[in-house]
Amino acid sequence: MTAPYTGGCQCKRIRYEIRAESLTLYVCHCQECQKQSSSAFGMSVLVPRDALIILQGQRKHYQRSSESGREVSCWFCGECGGRDCFITLLVIPKLLTLSQER
Repeated sequence: MTAPYTGGCQCKRIRYEIRAESLTLYVCHCQECQKQSSSAFGMSVLVPRDALIILQGQRKHYQRSSESGREVSCWFCGECGGRDCFITLLVIPKLLTLSQER
């Protein structure tokens, strides 16, 4: 497969497109990723921030400090609660960490 890639939340109210290839795919075992995935690890891809295009829907947002003290921003569907992706590492402002629930 090649870009663009499409995805969205579980209820399909939010749809997005990624218009670039991922920079990397990784598995993380930190406590933050364990909480987000409800498992022993989280899988994510790193993409340029400007490659993400929201095609449909309005995402909700919250921001908080992680246990490490770093700020974490999360976007999700206000209807189904699906974290349609998007945990932004604010220490790398031009990149997005995308993780899909399904």
